[in-house]
Amino acid sequence: MAALFDQPMEVEALLSAINSYRSYPGTQQNLYSYSKLAWNNYLGKLPQFTNYSGKYTQELGDDALAYIQVVELMPSYETLKAGHVVARNDLIKTTQPLQEGWLKLKGYINAAFSPENISAMLDAAGAGYYETIAKKSWDGVETFIRMANKFMVDYSAALLANNNMPAGFPTTFANHGAAFSAQRLVFLLKEKTARDGIKAKALANEAIYASLSPMTKTGMVIFRTQPEERRNFTISSLLKEVRGNSPSGIKGVVTTGSLPAVPVANALVYDRQDPTRFAMTGPDGSYELRVPSGNALLRLEAEGFVMQDFERKISVGTVHRQSFSMVPVPVAASSNGSAHNGNMDLLSPA
Repeated sequence: MAALFDQPMEVEALLSAINSYRSYPGTQQNLYSYSKLAWNNYLGKLPQFTNYSGKYTQELGDDALAYIQVVELMPSYETLKAGHVVARNDLIKTTQPLQEGWLKLKGYINAAFSPENISAMLDAAGAGYYETIAKKSWDGVETFIRMANKFMVDYSAALLANNNMPAGFPTTFANHGAAFSAQRLVFLLKEKTARDGIKAKALANEAIYASLSPMTKTGMVIFRTQPEERRNFTISSLLKEVRGNSPSGIKGVVTTGSLPAVPVANALVYDRQDPTRFAMTGPDGSYELRVPSGNALLRLEAEGFVMQDFERKISVGTVHRQSFSMVPVPVAASSNGSAHNGNMDLLSPA
């Protein structure tokens, strides 16, 4: 994975690449959980490991657990990315005055020069680099600012003639450019911090697994005739165990079936096998229901709407997304003119 970091990448692309090339199974939080579990199992069986090889010591286990704790306390990918995203959004905001200033400058150029010269003047003022703002090509934006500032100095007499361009406009535009450049320095620092932090965290995660893997393989050899003990050093079993401690269930949004869809508040979603497990939708129609892993038999009810029964396979340690569209209970006129509720087939989940 270290070679991967030699390639220049955006923060989002870097995170995606790390996720694709990492060697350990499960999430990084899973890694910390099953690694601590495995090393504690190791310390609990230290005599058997020491008897197998002198390299297996108390210090080895203690150091491994201490290192995991250090890595857990390192800034998370999400925290590092958030700082980068905030700085990037702040940088984008500084381009808005530049765009508004360019529209004004174009007007001043159109008024100051003869039609046959306008195109050349616009190019000289940076028109060819203006689109770099939308492309978020920051070097190009810096070039655009420099060209616009220089153009207003070189052609100030023509632009100011006949009260065309306000005398203070060049200074105002230059100040907006300076604000962009200052914020770009902040962005570059945050970007470097995010990249370096993400790389360090990723390499540390790999180091945890690189240390864990040979120890667990040895444990599987030592306890090859003892299935219960062997599972304590089988990473797939440990992963399943720690995932089992993670929440599982479903979440989503309940809306009306008509367009435009409207959130259905106070709808009840519950486990038919255990009705004490239930969730109510909020004002925005959202809900989240915790249910055990396995084949869940669930029901959706809301006053005035057709009830829905549905079945969903719930994976260990996974909160699945499941949204629904509900149909109002149909009202039909009876033979004596009174209204009555009709029956309607249940809809499948959206």
